[in-house]
Amino acid sequence: MIDVIEDRPWNRGPMDPGPIDREYFEAAAQGRLIIQKCTNCGNTQFPPKTLCVSCGQTPEWIETSGKGQVHTFTIVRRHGIEPFSGLTPFVLAMIDLPEGARLMGNVTDIDVEDVHVGQNVEAYAWRIDETLALPLWRPAQNSVHMQTLASDLRFPEGPIAMPDGSVVLVELARGTLSRVDAEGNVSVIAELGGGPNGAAIGPDGHIYVCNNGGFDDQTDPSGRFASQMPREYLGGSIQRVNIRTGKSENLYSECNGHSLRGPNDIVFDQVGGFWFTDLGKTWPRTHDHGGVYYASTDGKHIQEVIYPLITPNGIGISPDGSTLYVAETTTGKLYQWTITEPGHLELGESSRPQAQLLYALPDGLRFDSLAVDAEGYVNVGVLSLGSMDKNAGGICEISPNGEGRIIPTGDPMTTNICFGGKDCMTAFITCSHSGTLRSLSWPRKGIRLPFYDKAL
Repeated sequence: MIDVIEDRPWNRGPMDPGPIDREYFEAAAQGRLIIQKCTNCGNTQFPPKTLCVSCGQTPEWIETSGKGQVHTFTIVRRHGIEPFSGLTPFVLAMIDLPEGARLMGNVTDIDVEDVHVGQNVEAYAWRIDETLALPLWRPAQNSVHMQTLASDLRFPEGPIAMPDGSVVLVELARGTLSRVDAEGNVSVIAELGGGPNGAAIGPDGHIYVCNNGGFDDQTDPSGRFASQMPREYLGGSIQRVNIRTGKSENLYSECNGHSLRGPNDIVFDQVGGFWFTDLGKTWPRTHDHGGVYYASTDGKHIQEVIYPLITPNGIGISPDGSTLYVAETTTGKLYQWTITEPGHLELGESSRPQAQLLYALPDGLRFDSLAVDAEGYVNVGVLSLGSMDKNAGGICEISPNGEGRIIPTGDPMTTNICFGGKDCMTAFITCSHSGTLRSLSWPRKGIRLPFYDKAL
């Protein structure tokens, strides 16, 4: 059953549906959302037709759960036709039902800018008269309410929630370290060049940045990944940025004589050293192996800890500091290792760090960067490639025992997440396809990462 709203008078003129549609609106007035289902082939369909569109037999009406998910939507800002001319702006969406059909309807009871693809919604009905009602949609009680804090960002990544309420992040396609203030204003802290990717606060209060070097016609020949970026590959590096002055310097560009190819994500431990991933680069006929490294902030010590890996991306440490997590992009797998001391992992029989698979995504989805919350859940950005009907990107929250659930954002390039705000209960998420920074209340407390209070 769905709610029928009685206290919102219908003053938009008479409604006179045809004989096939009338049953749909009459059911809504009785608190039921119905669609057609063919008794012959099982096809579900909407809008209603005299015959099944698949096999030509006569369909029947069935009642649905009244639950759905936003498949796509548009914001209507000008409309000259009653009954909607006085309601702009409003959201008109295509809603996927679990029963199989897809309905069109208005999404209400939410700011139009906060509606997103993949959002869970529930039906309700606006009573027109004694016999008819118009089905509408609103966020489901368990729906995630996501707010857009900033837009027009150029491939945002590496968010850091700062003590003053701002969020520092990188704009990969712009080559900058930028700041989004509490009002959503964006300013450039430093021009870094290349492809700044992950970022973290160090013990000296500076920001340490993984720079993947950018892309050129060799490392990205099709332009598929970084079509908005300057076509120049500068080589990978770890950079240190003074956020007061904007001055930056390259700290590391190689390890043991091997050039860093594409440093991606970074996390500091409690003693002031940092772990980072190097995803590698794709060349016209080959792809680099990736690895995990550990380094000091003085620029004097860097060591290769895990090699090879397949496109290692997000990296994080458990709340007690005993476990290292790394997400691989192309495999969609999240691995964990036991940390024995700073920069060292427990070894297996082959004298290589002993990995354990914690979680694997369904086919077609890929991992990006991550953050660990206070209860030990690993929260990883999900990239949706070729799976838009099932998921349009989001954050996969993975429990310490390996159970996962994807929170959809509607952005197929949901790249990273961090925690901040009051009591560290707000998640800040970079959505790189739409160029937005978004926030939502998180169900668990996040972690104030090491040296949060050292930020300049």
